[in-house]
Amino acid sequence: MHLNPEGSSVVLEEHLQALINSGDIGLWEKKYCPVCRDLTVISKEQKEIIDEIELSGLSVEEIKKVLESEPNDPLFFNGYSIDEAQIGLFANFKHIDFDFEKYDYQIWCWIDNGSA
Repeated sequence: MHLNPEGSSVVLEEHLQALINSGDIGLWEKKYCPVCRDLTVISKEQKEIIDEIELSGLSVEEIKKVLESEPNDPLFFNGYSIDEAQIGLFANFKHIDFDFEKYDYQIWCWIDNGSA
């Protein structure tokens, strides 16, 4: 069996676009890069970032179940505050211990272009 290179290119582009639309990858300076998500832990007392917990495997669809994105941010790139009602989103991340008396929490998303 032989694949038509032009047809393969169309299928690849469709697949890449689906990954972009799902929030799994993003375009940065004409390169496809992974999209990362983390939970930022902010001290209420000092108002500074205490920790950034990687949320690998957390999909946009899962986030949409508990958070509503802004109209211009369907993939949740802006920071979104997390409250006690939304901690079920993190059930698969056993290493997260929430303490809402001491800390504020935000979920962030960014394109990892490898420059960090």
